[in-house]
Amino acid sequence: MIILDEDDAAAIITRRLLNTHEVLKMKNAISSSNSSNLPSNDFYSFTTLVMLNRINKLILARYKVDYTKRPKDNVLNEYYEVCSMFWDYFFNQFPQIQSFIQGESVMFENGDLYNRNNQTGGSLLLRPVGQKIFAQIYNAFNEKGQLEQLTAKIPYLDFNLNGPLCKYITWNNKILPKSESLQKRLLFYVLGLSPDESIHDDLKSTYENFGVHYNNRFEIIDAR
Repeated sequence: MIILDEDDAAAIITRRLLNTHEVLKMKNAISSSNSSNLPSNDFYSFTTLVMLNRINKLILARYKVDYTKRPKDNVLNEYYEVCSMFWDYFFNQFPQIQSFIQGESVMFENGDLYNRNNQTGGSLLLRPVGQKIFAQIYNAFNEKGQLEQLTAKIPYLDFNLNGPLCKYITWNNKILPKSESLQKRLLFYVLGLSPDESIHDDLKSTYENFGVHYNNRFEIIDAR
């Protein structure tokens, strides 16, 4: 269990972050859910303990951590700093999320609420699936030493589930099943992380399932 495990480095770091990180230790940051998914009636929590732990493991993937053996304290401290840097980056790039956790009303530019709701969906980044995808995006840029490029491109990303980057892919009046892979591929494509031109054929097919015409509307972001 994440709460009790004293050998699993990610579990140790997850507990430490809950006690020390200025955002993650906030009252509404973490749901009481025992799964990776947020309860359908929880419109206030940022994420779940399980997903927080899972994302920490994603961030630590390049270290090939043995989660059955407790690392030495200096190694644990290094892992903690790596995970903490990711969460600092995340909340610095998306201050709306901290406002959401604090119970403040935040909106997208088009007037949709930047929360989690059953009408427009809210923000992909307030769904565990979106948080996981962003961690993978962060890893891809970080491994290339290109976090500054990611920072420059983030303002061009619309994480509104009811907006063009997510609608019919992850959201259509509800979260769509089995959408994670296609959503990740699209985000990697527009961020220039993948030259996968076949994404357009798959999006065309996906749009047609909803009776919507796809016209190759997505282009790679040029933030120079």
